[in-house]
Amino acid sequence: MVENKANLFDGRTKLKSANISGLHTSSATSFENMFRNCSSLTHVSDLGYLFMMNVTSTKSMFEGCTSLEKLEITLQNAPKLTNMERMFYNTPKLKYLNLDGFEIGSANPNIKQMFYCDEEKPLLVDVSNGSSANMRSAISKYNFDSNHRVPPGPWLDANGGRFSDGKAKISYWGSCALLDSSKKDMYQLDKFKKNHTPKKSGNKFTGWQAIDEPLNPQNPNGMLYYLSTVYKAMYSLVNLSTSPDNTKIPSQKDALSFVYYLTKFETRDTRLKEMGSQSIDVLKKQSMNLGIRYGGDDTKW
Repeated sequence: MVENKANLFDGRTKLKSANISGLHTSSATSFENMFRNCSSLTHVSDLGYLFMMNVTSTKSMFEGCTSLEKLEITLQNAPKLTNMERMFYNTPKLKYLNLDGFEIGSANPNIKQMFYCDEEKPLLVDVSNGSSANMRSAISKYNFDSNHRVPPGPWLDANGGRFSDGKAKISYWGSCALLDSSKKDMYQLDKFKKNHTPKKSGNKFTGWQAIDEPLNPQNPNGMLYYLSTVYKAMYSLVNLSTSPDNTKIPSQKDALSFVYYLTKFETRDTRLKEMGSQSIDVLKKQSMNLGIRYGGDDTKW
């Protein structure tokens, strides 16, 4: 029996998907470089069938899988696993990694550069349900910042304003490590949006405009479909600086911020032409304003 599966698919750049349910790994001790540099790989199914009781290393297992967006390695028992270095190194499209039920025996595994990317990329690592205390501890303490990893969406964008902590944009997850399974419930997102309203000088916050929102927000697992969603703050003007000889009409609806028009203006004595266009100078030291401000989304203004 082969004792390792190291380098099994290493460098197969045309491999797009892999089903490994029939792969015998009962005696395997190493999964190093198993899918390394499979740059076209987008889907790996049945990872739960991998027998990992004797595996000690998964170093660089998915390194260089630059097309991989989502991966689930769940319900695994790997009591001898100590080395996960560079396991997901250079996987810039990987936004969601589910490690629920992943049991490891080591309290201090080698996870150096486990999620490293050359530039800032979003990632959510889910250890919220049933992962071992050792795995949860390792992920919760991991320095994602040094690996250029940030939490994914949904984000709240203050759109020129600021939140109470001074930030212009915040992530719903707050961290790349998902430890609390309740955050996957949709009602928590609604609560988060209500509790985090930005402020913008001279403006009143009126709500959120969704960008890249999923088509099925009522899906019970819908939160994982919001990883690219941005909610941009919308405002209406409260006060407008205008000349004292203008009249401002207060808005009767949130989207219409203001309407104002001239009350009076003066000109020099000017003889009018009998026909055709004519320019007449206005005697005015201050600005002359005429305007309408509409903040709705059903107009091309």
